[in-house]
Amino acid sequence: MIAVIADDITGAAEIAGVGLRYGMTVALATSVDGASPHVQLWVIALDTRSMSSQGAVAKVSLVVRRLVDVGVKDIFKKTDSVLRGHVIKELAAQREVEGKKKVILCPANPEEGRQIVDGVYLINGIPISETSFAMDPEFPATTSIVRKILGVDLIEQSGVSVVNATNRADLLEAASHKDEDTALAGSAAFFAAYLDYLKFKTTISPSFIPKIENTLYVCGSAFDKSHQTVEAARKAGAAVTYISPLWLEEPELEANLEGCVQKLVEAIMVNGRAILAIDHPVVKEKKAAGKLKQYVVKVVENVLAKVTINELVVEGGSTTFSIVEALKYRQFRPTNELANGVVRMNVEENRSIHLTIKPGSYNFPKIIWNFLKLKNE
Repeated sequence: MIAVIADDITGAAEIAGVGLRYGMTVALATSVDGASPHVQLWVIALDTRSMSSQGAVAKVSLVVRRLVDVGVKDIFKKTDSVLRGHVIKELAAQREVEGKKKVILCPANPEEGRQIVDGVYLINGIPISETSFAMDPEFPATTSIVRKILGVDLIEQSGVSVVNATNRADLLEAASHKDEDTALAGSAAFFAAYLDYLKFKTTISPSFIPKIENTLYVCGSAFDKSHQTVEAARKAGAAVTYISPLWLEEPELEANLEGCVQKLVEAIMVNGRAILAIDHPVVKEKKAAGKLKQYVVKVVENVLAKVTINELVVEGGSTTFSIVEALKYRQFRPTNELANGVVRMNVEENRSIHLTIKPGSYNFPKIIWNFLKLKNE
């Protein structure tokens, strides 16, 4: 068994999708409580990116210790491909618990235009500090120099080596250095290269024909591209309900949220699908962003209490984790990789619903539009 620890649930799902692509049996969970599943790939989704650095280190140390105790010998650490979160501190904690001498970190994902060239992080050729990642409310990219993003002092003390990567050959070369004294960490693309190194073969993903059922799409992302896509959906006729950041300061907040619930329920009952999203302006302050996320979760909970949802599609890792935590969903069986990073799963605690999730920074696949019977603009 290979175990993968991810710092958010969309990253975990992306890894699960890679496992499906390589014909592996896969389980995804938000904890390691209980017996390990009888699968080839066990993905543990943590929410450490939303924790303090101390909390993240403690969580990773605990999970790695439990994995080691149940006999898992191969643990890959999925990091955010653009290095948000407490990357080096978490890797140092994992290395210490596992007793490894070093960690090879390869966060690049060349197929998605994410490359590291001479120590500089580029998104489609543009330095990351000049992209929308510079406006991330929790981990803004204020520099494009990888060592500075991660923390020069932290790297020097961690035993972590960060590699340049501009193509798949670079990923394969980095993966080939895996041995019993070395742990691997990084992007889903790097994990796929590791499976190639282990001689796993890609296979055809299980077929999936979307049904016109009760579908709720939840957009928790702050990326402009995501907002533009949702707005295009609204103009194309989709039932879009926005939560406005301006409501945070209004006394009518509760009434506005209840209005959102009613609009979504009505749209689903009439049309079988609806979209919930956060409107502009983008909230940059961390505390306010956290409150908005809480309100999104509250609306989703109330909608699910009032109408049957068969397909729950959620964008954004932090939002997804908060929703599944509130709904007490902890065990998942990934069934379909709809696109890179977009994975549909059975929910073990609620067999009547399927959960499809994707990172906020990734493109919408056409199949998502099929959920909503919309043309992909």
